[in-house]
Amino acid sequence: MSSLKDLLESVSQEEQLQRQLLVVGGEAVDHVQFLNAFGVRDVSVIPYGFHFAERADLQLSFHSFAGEYGTVYQPVLDKLVPQSLVVYLLDALVLLREEPTQETILERVSTSLKPWMNACSKAPGCCILVQNVSRVDYSVKSVTMIDYLQQLVRLIMMDQNGSVLFFQDTDTPEDIIRLLKGSAELRMKDYDNVFVPSGSDSYGKIKVLNEDFACEETLQKWHSMDTIAREATTNATSANSENLRQKYQDFLRQIHLAV
Repeated sequence: MSSLKDLLESVSQEEQLQRQLLVVGGEAVDHVQFLNAFGVRDVSVIPYGFHFAERADLQLSFHSFAGEYGTVYQPVLDKLVPQSLVVYLLDALVLLREEPTQETILERVSTSLKPWMNACSKAPGCCILVQNVSRVDYSVKSVTMIDYLQQLVRLIMMDQNGSVLFFQDTDTPEDIIRLLKGSAELRMKDYDNVFVPSGSDSYGKIKVLNEDFACEETLQKWHSMDTIAREATTNATSANSENLRQKYQDFLRQIHLAV
């Protein structure tokens, strides 16, 4: 016969929402930073990882794929994507290094995102998470580039019906949870504290940062880079593909041994 405690725990477990996040791109350290914000301390992403985080009303599972996209991932992605909120990681320090031009930033974002976005195109929801904005050297030049980066990723996600977050240790976990629960609201506290949920943006709002930002022209350039990204993925060296395949097989073997 079940005790009252068992019954209460059973009801509590049934009331908990279970959600899955697929976190892709960036480097392993970016995944560690993201997972640490959810209270996950024992993080292993080399370059794959699977972790859990639990809150009072929510159970989260995280599937992490760090680094560049590899075709060897696709069979697993095909299974994960339809049930996942996909989080695309971008590092502002990498994108804005060496005082880049706007064209350079666009190319860097395309190189980082396009292969992953093509691979995860069937996801029910997605967002771009920009990390380390607060660590970019603050100057008139860098603020202009940060503004351009914000406008660019917001434009891309508006086109994809996705969301944009600039990473904050305290705010980001709650922002992600609000996205999962469908209760998110737009927030722009500072140049490094931005949260734009899907469906809340527009060309007009994007141009508030800089009215000279050409939304339609920039979006056309973004789409024109799609073919380039696909060709780059297809033409990856066989040595790199074989290395990824071996690492992935080692990862699956570790999971099997742990079960």
